[in-house]
Amino acid sequence: MTALELTDIRHSAGGREILRIPALSVAAGGRLLLLGPSGCGKTTLLNLMAGLLRAEQGHVSLNGQAYDTLSGRALDALRRKYFGIVFQKLHLIGHLSVEQNICLAADHPDKTYMHSLTDRLGIADKRRSAARNLSHGEAQRAAIARALMNRPAIVLADEPTSALDDAQADNVSRLLLDETQTAGAALIVATHDARIKPLFDTVLELAP
Repeated sequence: MTALELTDIRHSAGGREILRIPALSVAAGGRLLLLGPSGCGKTTLLNLMAGLLRAEQGHVSLNGQAYDTLSGRALDALRRKYFGIVFQKLHLIGHLSVEQNICLAADHPDKTYMHSLTDRLGIADKRRSAARNLSHGEAQRAAIARALMNRPAIVLADEPTSALDDAQADNVSRLLLDETQTAGAALIVATHDARIKPLFDTVLELAP
């Protein structure tokens, strides 16, 4: 069954068309890398997939449910239920601890799973630290743990490795791949970071 489907998508920004996608589908458990430079529409495409932005033309649907038939509240509920998102702007709450930020993503947080995620991401020693005291790389890894915390059906990650060195980028990418595979979730990563291209079987390269 197709998890996510886009058809006849066209979208503009600043008077310029930045996306034209006749058809794109991601099956349950699929892996898709959106690769391209800044300004090519990667983030816009993720926002369309998540229902954070409505396409000027075309349709987005999840398991047969078309987004353009849903109210804003219904889209919010769908996103909360099915998606985990790693935003390029991480949106951590500065005065809360790393643990508190991660657990906000789950209605009934599984602390054992949270500990496993922070261990594997190398931020176990930062669980009680306020998010505002993290380095950018640490904050990025905390945001990834938050996105995975609710074991979503689809994980969208916007530049998840941009602030990481080679070893950390490989570790984070493999964590995203491993955790989504274990959960049977789809993974869609948007990046300009060609280092992680070999990890994905399906790559959509977007031109500026």
